[in-house]
Amino acid sequence: MRKLTDKTLPQAIFFVRENPMTEPSPPSLVQHAIRRLRQDILEGRMPPLHKLKIEVLRDAYGISSTPVREALTRLAQEGLVTNDLRRGFRVAPMSLDDFADIIRLRLIIESDALAVSIHQCTEAWQTKVRSSYEQLMITASMMNDGPSSTPKEWAEVHKSFHSAIISGCGSARQLEICDALYDQAERYVRLSARTRAIPRARGREHEMLYEAVLGKNLDVALPLFRQHLELTLRSIGDQLGNTEPLESPTLLEGSAL
Repeated sequence: MRKLTDKTLPQAIFFVRENPMTEPSPPSLVQHAIRRLRQDILEGRMPPLHKLKIEVLRDAYGISSTPVREALTRLAQEGLVTNDLRRGFRVAPMSLDDFADIIRLRLIIESDALAVSIHQCTEAWQTKVRSSYEQLMITASMMNDGPSSTPKEWAEVHKSFHSAIISGCGSARQLEICDALYDQAERYVRLSARTRAIPRARGREHEMLYEAVLGKNLDVALPLFRQHLELTLRSIGDQLGNTEPLESPTLLEGSAL
């Protein structure tokens, strides 16, 4: 299976230096580093297998080595970074087999969280689902169909919607696993977004899922959720199986899952 590496996906690695005068307070430094690293990885500024040198990241983010090292360790636990005693920290590799495995695990773990959330159906959960769906549709209405219509705003509201529909499961540990798997999948989604020849029917897909979820119709909601992820797997698998798009350094600019 062909893996995506620095050679197959050349990228311009760049950072925006933080202003030392606006550096976060010490208790938030690790979270600040985690957020910046995760963003740089998901948005493709750091390609697969890119070596993550602590001193380079320290200077780029304008913080000390300790929070950078802690952030790298945390992202290694989440699967976005690898840590080898000899090679050090690197961005996790990518392959179609890996993406298929991520989707398989999401289908198992998120489907269970969704089923429990629907069964519990608390008022707070319903409010959260409604609010996230409204933001999703507002964002979708401002976007044009086509391979380039995948701004970062869509990625944010899309993740919020998927997080909301499973948020009522009552297990913080399960939700943490779901969040990590979502981010792992997001790298592949953003990679494929700019080369999508046929746009996904964003509005209708999510509308049907939303109605089934708030309608507490498990027999409809779970198959729709499975179909949603399996369609993503097929779509991205077809795209990444083509060698041409992998040569472009401008693929990673948003999500349209």
